[in-house]
Amino acid sequence: MPDLGYRERARSHLQEAAGLLNQGSESALRAACLELRMCIEALTYEMLQRYLSEVPNTAMEAWQPKRILSRGLITADPNAG
Repeated sequence: MPDLGYRERARSHLQEAAGLLNQGSESALRAACLELRMCIEALTYEMLQRYLSEVPNTAMEAWQPKRILSRGLITADPNAG
């Protein structure tokens, strides 16, 4: 299975969020929230890649991380959440 670099993307988004949080302005905080969401998405997709053979095909119809977790990853691994 090819590594699509989700873990590195997550790290990058997390670092960007940390830098934005240090700025403290309202617009920087909103941008930090977006970076954190993108971090969570990257980690979720990395988990999905690992559990692909155990996740039902219906999980692939959902692209939002919360839906992927609830439809597939939790089924494959109850501790995935």
